[in-house]
Amino acid sequence: MGMLKRDTLATWRTTGALCRERDWSKPRLLDELLNGLRYRTVPPGHVFNWHDPTVRRALDLESSTVPLGYASASSTATVDTSWTMNEAIGIEVLPPDATADLAAVEAPDGMRAETSVADTPAASPAPPEPISNAKLRETILAIKKDHPNDPLDVDKELWPEVQRRLGQSVARDDVRAAHKKVAPDWVKPVGRPRKSEQ
Repeated sequence: MGMLKRDTLATWRTTGALCRERDWSKPRLLDELLNGLRYRTVPPGHVFNWHDPTVRRALDLESSTVPLGYASASSTATVDTSWTMNEAIGIEVLPPDATADLAAVEAPDGMRAETSVADTPAASPAPPEPISNAKLRETILAIKKDHPNDPLDVDKELWPEVQRRLGQSVARDDVRAAHKKVAPDWVKPVGRPRKSEQ
């Protein structure tokens, strides 16, 4: 049996490399991601909600990363969510015309040879459903109810707590906007210590 010919189209690419190869713009890449372009993350098991405009803006094509705060860990995540690599999650994409199923590769003599299951790219996890404004406001009000006299700092405490309770990433600007609408009076006083610190 002859040597197997490697399918070079099945190689994962950085977002920048794929865009240069295909002469794609960032909007074109994002459209492909919204429509099922396969991707994987470093570390594995993270999910991005490409329907969220803040996540789309956060994608850095050249470094092929998305800031950690915009990623959700799926049940397949292999690294603790406290892991950071310059506070970002790496992303690699599979070209749309790459062989999706690498279980069998055509050998030069017409025989089919099985490849290892480990060589088969893992399917991208399904992105989480976008969080509705109503759900976001409801979550902030629930947190306020738990801390009525002890306001949380919006960026350092409230935003992470909202994400923890919802179980997925939420854009910081969305949390800030919802906080201003539903709990504008629930603000940590400037220059005064919190009750818990007195």
